[in-house]
Amino acid sequence: MELYEGERLVHALKRAGYENIPSNIVLDKTLPGVGATHAEIHAKRHSIIIEPNVPVIKGKVNKHKDLNLFGVFDGVTVAKVKRYLKNSSAQYKKILTTPEGFSKIKEGAKQLKINIFLDFFCLFDECERLNQDVEYRKNITNPVTDFFDFESKAFVSATPLAIHHPKVYKQNFYRLKIRPKFEYKKDITLVTTNDFVNVLLEKLESLKHSRCICIFYNSTAGISGIINSLKMQYNFKTFCSPKSKIKLEKLGYKNIESDFAEPLETYNFFTSRYFSAVDIEIKVKPDIIILTDLNQAEHTIIDPYTEAIQIQGRFRKVFDDGRNYNTLTHITNFKGDLNVKSDEELDKQIAQYRRNHEFLMTELKQAKSIHAEKAVMTDLKKLTFSEFLNKDGSINEFAVHNMYNEERVRSYYKAIESLKIAYEETNFFNVKFNPPDLRFFLEADRMKIRKSEGAKKRRTRILSLLKDGSNIAEYRKMIAQSFEDDLFIVDAFDTFGAEYIEKLDYSKAKIEKALQKSESEKKRFCAPILLEISETFTLGIKQD
Repeated sequence: MELYEGERLVHALKRAGYENIPSNIVLDKTLPGVGATHAEIHAKRHSIIIEPNVPVIKGKVNKHKDLNLFGVFDGVTVAKVKRYLKNSSAQYKKILTTPEGFSKIKEGAKQLKINIFLDFFCLFDECERLNQDVEYRKNITNPVTDFFDFESKAFVSATPLAIHHPKVYKQNFYRLKIRPKFEYKKDITLVTTNDFVNVLLEKLESLKHSRCICIFYNSTAGISGIINSLKMQYNFKTFCSPKSKIKLEKLGYKNIESDFAEPLETYNFFTSRYFSAVDIEIKVKPDIIILTDLNQAEHTIIDPYTEAIQIQGRFRKVFDDGRNYNTLTHITNFKGDLNVKSDEELDKQIAQYRRNHEFLMTELKQAKSIHAEKAVMTDLKKLTFSEFLNKDGSINEFAVHNMYNEERVRSYYKAIESLKIAYEETNFFNVKFNPPDLRFFLEADRMKIRKSEGAKKRRTRILSLLKDGSNIAEYRKMIAQSFEDDLFIVDAFDTFGAEYIEKLDYSKAKIEKALQKSESEKKRFCAPILLEISETFTLGIKQD
């Protein structure tokens, strides 16, 4: 289906002969922001739209206050759902829900004897998240069985992954691909390095005149480290989950939001909660930075085919020059020693998981006592294969294929060229690939220090780097940037040497006291002081 420049999806659908989004399709939009949920919100029918996260729902409810939309998420009760369903003020009911909130709609409708499966159209937005998020958010797949029970329904995304659920085939789902009839590729700069923090700081320095920098980084610990490195006070803002908000606030950080809210600051951090679906409409054209730090956490890995496309698609305002943002940059390190499994290896691994599960299921059936049953049940729950099962014991296909998807994305970060090729093969980006920025200083050293348990262990590792003697200037710079509280170790090393620091057991109080005494002694015998003494007090030498 063709889409022309400046055209909304609803017009393209009508030109292709569809009054609304048709049923039993995977709608592949190709481009974020062309208006799929907007089309369904305005469709003349009752709708249930399943969105991946709360900020998306709150944003759309606030944006369309005149349409009487209803959002369902944590804190919204079945009673409130029933009140909305009974309210006759809206001709067409429009309910937006998280996957976890869907059961409340189902229960409320059941109590009111409303058949939502016949009366409502169900749209599952950003459907790739079923594959991507199920590993750490198993409840995201809860509504899938009910989804296939709707008479009319569709999956939708600009970046859909393959859906392997058996009912996709039984119900003859087909992919409806939107094909833009205009140049839509976006410019992206891919920066690969082994010195993640310094390269990032240099990038931010180059953007010092930017009015708004939006940094997408799926690590609250990593965000905390950047804020510390930049010595930021109040010119930053972080958007993350409520749990991460609490963590950051306990560390003393301010300007932390779990819902998107303007105004933005100069530096703005977004975790994965904001990678897709959320509409960011701001008055200032931003510079966008995507971060992957494998030394910080593997879950900072970004999929060029899905997340990178979705991230740049969050910015909806088109400025006078026809652009949504100034620059788009992905900074990443890489790991040649990543152990990436092939599809064949995963096939064998999952097959073995299945055999282990089947063996214990047989043991359970043959158990001859309650104690034996309990023992087998305990072991069953510990099996990896149990993570692939729904509550009714059926296979959760999304959990299974999450493993294949994870290995696919990890494979791009095993070699620099692999990531470059992946970006190019998305056919969405014009890739500017800078030569790898490889430096002596390895980011792994910084992370080893940062992950040390306790101050003494941290200072021990700092001292070991200084004792090494090679490229000591680089290490001094790193310690000054990232471990300011331990900078006294460098001063003590220069003044007394390593043995003295070890003798004082790395005690900050003792070492700083010794440094102060040493500095005082230096001042007592410095040249200006000695000269002043000699001019004030003549020496007692008798002249002939």
